[in-house]
Amino acid sequence: MIERYNPDFIYNNKIIELYGDYWHKLPKTLERNFQREKRYTELGYLFLIIWEHELKDMAKVLNKIKEFSNGS
Repeated sequence: MIERYNPDFIYNNKIIELYGDYWHKLPKTLERNFQREKRYTELGYLFLIIWEHELKDMAKVLNKIKEFSNGS
């Protein structure tokens, strides 16, 4: 847990969140997503969001994760 948020994956100062296409695009959830991402940044975390629809191309998702992992 990071304050009131429960990231899907945390390692070092990096967070990976998996967002469901339905849930995370609801109007009430959009503001919560924004607040979550803002707070992660304020606390010094880097974060990557992977959307449910992206999982259809796992090679692309793995590349996205590798690039994120190798970044600063």
